[in-house]
Amino acid sequence: MLNDLLQFVTRQPPAVVWPLVFVFLTLDASVAVGLVIPGDWLLILSGTTADGPAEAVAPAVVAVLACLAGATGGHWLGRRYGSRLKDSRLGRRVGRRRWEHADWLLPVLAAVVVVVVAVSKAAGRALRPRVSSG
Repeated sequence: MLNDLLQFVTRQPPAVVWPLVFVFLTLDASVAVGLVIPGDWLLILSGTTADGPAEAVAPAVVAVLACLAGATGGHWLGRRYGSRLKDSRLGRRVGRRRWEHADWLLPVLAAVVVVVVAVSKAAGRALRPRVSSG
C-alpha cells in the first residue's frame, strides 16, 4: 500500500502534490490526522517530486504555512469546542482531576518554554565568539 502511494505521489507534478501536503499538514496540526499517517513522512515524500532548487524549497514553505494554519485552526477549535469536549462522554472518561491538572500545567509549561528559549538565545550569543574563533 505504501509503495503504491509512493509511486503515485512521485508521478504527480509538484503543483498537485503541494496543495495536498498543505491540506494534510494543516489537518495534522489541528485535529491530529498525523496519528494515522505522520505528516513528516508525507513532507519528505513531497520533496521527492522536486526537480530543482526552487522546487526543493517549496515543500518547506508549504510546511511552515500549513503548520501555522493548523495551529491557528487547532486553537480556534479548542476555544470553540473545548468546554463541550470536557462535558462530553470522552471528557468525563478523562476525568475532572486530569482536566484540572492540564489546566494548571499548560501555563506552567508555556512559562518554562519562554525561559528556556530566552536563556538558550543568550547563551548562544555569549558562546558564539568563542566557538567561531576556534
